[in-house]
Amino acid sequence: MKTDGDRWGTGWGRYDIVTKLTISYRPHPVPCPSCPYYSDSSIYEKTMLEALQSPLFMAYHDLQPFNENHLRVCPLLDNPDAIVEMVETTGACSTDLQDPEDVNDLADKCRDKANDW
Repeated sequence: MKTDGDRWGTGWGRYDIVTKLTISYRPHPVPCPSCPYYSDSSIYEKTMLEALQSPLFMAYHDLQPFNENHLRVCPLLDNPDAIVEMVETTGACSTDLQDPEDVNDLADKCRDKANDW
């Protein structure tokens, strides 16, 4: 059942956004299909197990939940400071090879909406 304050439609108290291996088209493993912007691995250099054990994936795992409100599960859209912390502490790089975006710039674009939520 979708609730008024439930941006993702998962229902009250449901906590189902967990680390999910996704391979971006660049081909970098990323922890979430909704946030394929930063990675610290390449499938050409690491096995899938090594990618899942990489600093970025472990930070994504260890920092959950990103918010006490389990309906605010996204580290970028709901909790932009979380994505900044993960990228900066793990040394992850932008997956956009032509026009890399600094994680702080990307987080700044989401911060107002996250605060309004």
